[in-house]
Amino acid sequence: MLASFLATFAVLEIAVRIAVRGGYRRGKELRERATYTIFDPVLGWRLRPGARAHYDRGEYTTDVAINSLGMRDRERSVVPSPGTFRILALGDSFVEGYTVNFGETVGQVLENALAGANCPIEVLNAGSGGYSTDQEYLFYRETGRRLGARVVVLFFYHNDLAPLLETSYYGATKPLFAYHRRSGLSLRTDHLREPQPKPEVRPKERPPGPRLRSAAWGWLKFRLSVGAPRLYEALARWGLWEPLDRLVVYPELKAFHTPPSAQVRAAWTLADQLLAALRRDVEADGARLVVVYVPSRMEVDDADWDATCIQYGLPPDHWARPAVARRLEESGRRGGFPVLDLTPALHAANAAPFWKAYLVFDPHWNARGHRAAGQAVAAYLRSARLLPDCAQPR
Repeated sequence: MLASFLATFAVLEIAVRIAVRGGYRRGKELRERATYTIFDPVLGWRLRPGARAHYDRGEYTTDVAINSLGMRDRERSVVPSPGTFRILALGDSFVEGYTVNFGETVGQVLENALAGANCPIEVLNAGSGGYSTDQEYLFYRETGRRLGARVVVLFFYHNDLAPLLETSYYGATKPLFAYHRRSGLSLRTDHLREPQPKPEVRPKERPPGPRLRSAAWGWLKFRLSVGAPRLYEALARWGLWEPLDRLVVYPELKAFHTPPSAQVRAAWTLADQLLAALRRDVEADGARLVVVYVPSRMEVDDADWDATCIQYGLPPDHWARPAVARRLEESGRRGGFPVLDLTPALHAANAAPFWKAYLVFDPHWNARGHRAAGQAVAAYLRSARLLPDCAQPR
């Protein structure tokens, strides 16, 4: 038995070392986004037409190409060709999809699911990393409404909420709306400034010399920490390893607190008004608005929710995973627009033991997640009869 255990562990050790033999691959300190975004006096920033960028990180390697309209998309005309039905996708990095190849993005999955030889349908990718609902609304008002879309799909993520009350996001200035019952929405952009270039941060080098730590043991710790965090904590109490890090609750996470704080309620009031204003503008242009809720990994993965509660010290009685999705549905009822919650579709795609819908370290979808989201949106648009007859099932 001892020989079998040692042999099995040795095979696992070799396999893990081969899997990670590529060594350390740098991540966000490379600031790839700065190479394909430019300052915008209304939006704060936008994607730079004609720009190119390359991501080479531990979980994905992708190329990003921006078209002449300033979108991560193939070249499109401003006005759609005669007979072409056009859908405009608004959102943040989930829609931009820089963690997957362009053909795997949610917009392209949607386009491929709907279009056919005798049914020309285009889905334009207007997603931009870091955007929140206010910038998505402004993008539509400044650029999107000229593109001739018949359906506008806005993807809403929980971190779209807190930045609505802020004048900057991750070091870049952004526009700021205010809402007054008598005068309605008002916009401030006088504080917007072009960001100054920052020096590249050198990654931490691994210490020289022999490393006696077991790769298999480290892999086991990591898999338990993300897949069975309560077991991981129980073993930590026995001294096998250190407990999970305790973290400070970040502003975006407070959207899941129940009851919501005054700040979260203020952000939701602003979101309600922005989404209602977008619906009015979209309908004035002869189109229809659909808002799609993008769940975070912790909303579809029980183990990830457990790890979040442990690391941030969230008491179960005051934190609810469905809080943001349910409040967005309420916003839809108030504002007169439909809301599609992707949580069931992503939960199903994430339920397989070895195939997940999200990356492990990066919080975004992988290709499987984009595929599940695109197919769910396609099914909804068909069921809601928002597509031309050629795209409806026969």
